[in-house]
Amino acid sequence: MSETKSGSPPCGLYITISDFNDMPQLVRDVNAFAYVINQSSRYEKNMHVVELVLGDDLPTAFVEFVGLLQLKGLVVLLSGHVHDEKADGVILRDELRFDDARMHYGSEGIIGADCASGELERGAVLDQDFDFVIFPANPDDILKWCKHSDIPVCARGQGITPENCGALVNAGAIFIDATEIIFNDEQNVAQSTIKMLEALENACDTDRGHTLN
Repeated sequence: MSETKSGSPPCGLYITISDFNDMPQLVRDVNAFAYVINQSSRYEKNMHVVELVLGDDLPTAFVEFVGLLQLKGLVVLLSGHVHDEKADGVILRDELRFDDARMHYGSEGIIGADCASGELERGAVLDQDFDFVIFPANPDDILKWCKHSDIPVCARGQGITPENCGALVNAGAIFIDATEIIFNDEQNVAQSTIKMLEALENACDTDRGHTLN
């Protein structure tokens, strides 16, 4: 990764965090993850997202945690909550909340549609100005979507690894869910992040079904 490329990579990592019980360990893991993406990538900028899945009560020091993620250059999205808590946007599972979310976050906010959970129909996404959509990690489905829509795709699902993520990238996904491989208790966060970055960047060097350009 010695050659530096301008801009950000055409595909980035997507991390979902839902367990905030051990905040000190979570901060250490995030620091390790962020260090790698900021130091090891061939690109000047990163394009990586952290989705924070919230319950009824905000975790202790949550606002400070959001600030830490953003300081590391990560995009922070909240899952299902329109209130921002200084986040960059929100993930919705109900298209009826889109107008409220857009009004709350403004034109610069990022609003994603979660179609991987089965609660939001894909057709409903086309009727709104979503910034990206989350699909199950099926290359054929992603390729089909990318051929008929300009709305970018995040591929989410269990079993995504450095060895098989290239098919999702080549199908056109601009974000790859790497939560399982990177934040697994048995894995080394930094080493797993390096492996995923290398796999994404190698896949991005080949022809892709869809990009942001």
